[in-house]
Amino acid sequence: MSDVLRHNHSRMTADDRSFRLICESIRKRHGELLESMPDGIVIIDTSGRIVLVNSQAEKLFGYGRGDLVSMMIEELVPAHLRKGHVGQRNSYLANPVFRSLGRGQVLFGVRQDDVEVPVEISLSPMQTDDGLLICAAVRDVSERVRVEKALRASEEQVRSQVLEERYFDLYANSPDMCASIDAATGRIVDCNNTLAEATGYTREELLAMPHVSNLYDPECEDARVDVFRDFEETGTVRDAELQLICNDGGIIDVSLSLTAVRGENGNVVRSRSVWRDITSRRRSEKMLRLIVEGTSLSFGEDYFRSLTRHLANALDVRCAFVSEIPKQRGGQLRLLAFWNGNDFEQNFEYHVQGTPCEHVIEQGLVYYPDNVRQLFPEDQWLKGSDIESYLAVALQDLDGNSVGVMGIAHAEPLSFPSDAQSILQVSSMRASAELLRMRAEMALHQAHNELEMRVSHRTADLEEANRRLEGEVAARKKSEELLLAAQSAAKVGVWELDLLTNLCVCSDEYYQIHGRQPKDSAPTLEQQLDWIHPGDRDSVSNVIQNALDDNVPFESDFRVIWPDGTIHWLVCKGKVVRDDAGRPVRMLGATFDVTERMLIEDALRASEEQVRLILDSTAEAIYGLDLQGNCTFCNQACVETLGYERTEELLGQNMHDLIHHTRVDGSHYPMQECRIYETFRLGVGTHVDDEVLWKADGSSFPATYRSIPVRRDGELVGSVVTFLDITEQQRVAEALRTQQAELTHAARLSTLGEMAAALAHELNQPLTAMSAFAEGALVRLDRGKLKETEVAPIFSRIAEDAQRAGEVIRRLRNFVQKREAQRRSIDVNRLVREVSKFVEADAKQHDVTIELELGSGLPPVEADPIEIQQVLLNLVRNACDALARDGANEPRIVISTCERHPDVVEIIVEDSGPGISDGMAEQVFEPFFTSKADGLGIGLGICKHIIEAHRGKIWFGKSSLGGAGVHFDLPTLQQEKMTHAL
Repeated sequence: MSDVLRHNHSRMTADDRSFRLICESIRKRHGELLESMPDGIVIIDTSGRIVLVNSQAEKLFGYGRGDLVSMMIEELVPAHLRKGHVGQRNSYLANPVFRSLGRGQVLFGVRQDDVEVPVEISLSPMQTDDGLLICAAVRDVSERVRVEKALRASEEQVRSQVLEERYFDLYANSPDMCASIDAATGRIVDCNNTLAEATGYTREELLAMPHVSNLYDPECEDARVDVFRDFEETGTVRDAELQLICNDGGIIDVSLSLTAVRGENGNVVRSRSVWRDITSRRRSEKMLRLIVEGTSLSFGEDYFRSLTRHLANALDVRCAFVSEIPKQRGGQLRLLAFWNGNDFEQNFEYHVQGTPCEHVIEQGLVYYPDNVRQLFPEDQWLKGSDIESYLAVALQDLDGNSVGVMGIAHAEPLSFPSDAQSILQVSSMRASAELLRMRAEMALHQAHNELEMRVSHRTADLEEANRRLEGEVAARKKSEELLLAAQSAAKVGVWELDLLTNLCVCSDEYYQIHGRQPKDSAPTLEQQLDWIHPGDRDSVSNVIQNALDDNVPFESDFRVIWPDGTIHWLVCKGKVVRDDAGRPVRMLGATFDVTERMLIEDALRASEEQVRLILDSTAEAIYGLDLQGNCTFCNQACVETLGYERTEELLGQNMHDLIHHTRVDGSHYPMQECRIYETFRLGVGTHVDDEVLWKADGSSFPATYRSIPVRRDGELVGSVVTFLDITEQQRVAEALRTQQAELTHAARLSTLGEMAAALAHELNQPLTAMSAFAEGALVRLDRGKLKETEVAPIFSRIAEDAQRAGEVIRRLRNFVQKREAQRRSIDVNRLVREVSKFVEADAKQHDVTIELELGSGLPPVEADPIEIQQVLLNLVRNACDALARDGANEPRIVISTCERHPDVVEIIVEDSGPGISDGMAEQVFEPFFTSKADGLGIGLGICKHIIEAHRGKIWFGKSSLGGAGVHFDLPTLQQEKMTHAL
């Protein structure tokens, strides 16, 4: 680019002369001021051409002033940044204001000697009589960059040495998984026993791993790459959540922390990795979130019903229940809610003696992993069920006394008993608080009634009631504290808006999920709307207004902007409270932080879009089927191949009825016989290439298709079908078959042409004999010496010679006939004998002896006899030519047959000639390769084609006669029948 710019500058025009006048004008007006500047000053016009520089700019870039003036500014930019710089310059010209560049980042200029210099740049527009100019102040910051880099390296080295000493003292006995990783190779150079025990590897196996990435689950590869990219940039990583894969294939959720260890030169030489197992925590958090979200808006008996149902679903168990100990009735429990897996049971009271609940009340928590029915044979409910495992905790009041029982039961051992125990214990706090709240309300109501009855009679009773009330208020406060703890754990914020004062009372967690700190004064509705993303405010306002107008509960999801600028997704659920006159007076509800869920959904949508793009980019047509044969998806190639315009025309349609309803011959194709649906019956894939599919316009096309089963969790749910229109493929294949047949026929004619002399001699013998016998008989007949008894033998001899001549002609006619290949069952030995007779005359002309060594009891093969004769004839003639060229004494050819194994018959043609080299043996079957001076090199290539078309093989081997040996084999008739059946 620099050469092009200089070339352009050398072509001075009238415009260039005008440009130089402008430069001179600016230099006179501003030259002294520019020379006094401590920074390099470069002034350019709107085309990017330099019009003026000061001496500091000359020193900075190493050019003379005459070189810089009229130079394009891009010549002072590194080559790899020039293209982008043109766009940046045009962008600045669209809005020319003062701008400082390079603070917080490093910019570079390039000197005349091609050395890149780190710089800071300030841009200022200059409006002059000559038009808009841009003044760039350029400061060399090379020394500052060098000092900062050295300082950072020194600090990091000192910090790494201190951390390294502490690390080696602590990590060996750490409960976390720890390792030291070589930065250059990525190999583990040291690790503690915790890592080996958790992953199932020995310490030696871990140290022998080629790279630490082998420990990570491939499914989290993108996240791992991002983490280590951050590590390379910052030298540290804290609490990055990834997954390790164990020796047995199991997965461990971990929180990864990385710290760099630097060498004397400041480079990272090792990294310290600490993995903390968070599998149980992640599982528990998910379960607890499901329970809290499902029960957050419920109170009283509705709360306990909601709690049991969501508890059973989250922990994947059959039953969940909550019961309370009724006051004044010891030894009894009363059900508050009982979920049986399908519905709620009727609440009832029962005796605790002889039931697991008796031990729960005494011990606070019990867990029976199996055989619970055998342990409590008197429990009537257990006796009539198939329950095997049981886990329950006691609900307790503020003094630690049991007030009820909450538990789960299942027909199998619990999958994660420790997680279930934690979930139950956390959930029991809210359940205890709600039970105490209900009792407090009930007691308060009772106390109020008693107070009215006794107020005029017993002041002392009133004081006692007040004391009880204070205790119950304290209990309710404790209940609220427990509720706040549960809300914080689940990231749920609750709020209540007074519509008369427009002030909102919010929980601390409500402020936190909005990224704000609790305030002394309550926020108004308008203030809270300001927290919401501008794009979502109108929709939230509409939801609130609809709830006020229609008196219905409301739910809305929206984005909020935290003070740090990050965006989070929230879901708000609530309702409007009205007074007796129906006027809205309050709104209350709960708000959930669903940012993580939304990120997962966005990633899923992106993944689905990527799959769709991949499907639409392939040329092969693809569609999916459910078990009813209906289309679940299809790519663009499928739509276009079938002649449709839109994907929607295929989705949900029965694809057999739409495109596969008729066979090639026009007959109806029942769906139960369709090969595509064999996938559903057999559970394995199918491949078919001899059927047709039907287009939207009613036309059909030959197709090859595959149907592959699709399974979910081991269960067959459908199949994926891929197909191609093979119309053009069939046309090309037919053309190739025709061409090959012509070539094969031409080769047979060529072979007969080469054998013409020998065949003429073989045909001439019986014709000469016939003529001699006929002439001799006529002479004797003329002389009257032919006896009547001699006539019959003469004609018999003439008939024999005529039959011999006819057999030669028949063999010639069959051999040269142009016809389609006709495979049938043939006797290989009989075929060999016929070929030996055919070539006998030609062999005699070359003084070659042909011997047959035919195996007995050979099974028939399925083949075209003429094509196999052509192969044998070509091989025998090649042997004859080789023997004639060699001039060997007693030249011999041996044709042998054998059954190599039960499904293959082998034919061998050997000669006593000179043989061929190993290098030539690898090339003789290639087209147009020949060792003859006048050969075309197509004979053996045709032989190979014929044998391979018969599913056989042909190859060169060593001859027992010392010359060349050609072997070929053919599948037996029985083997071919089995192949066709498959």
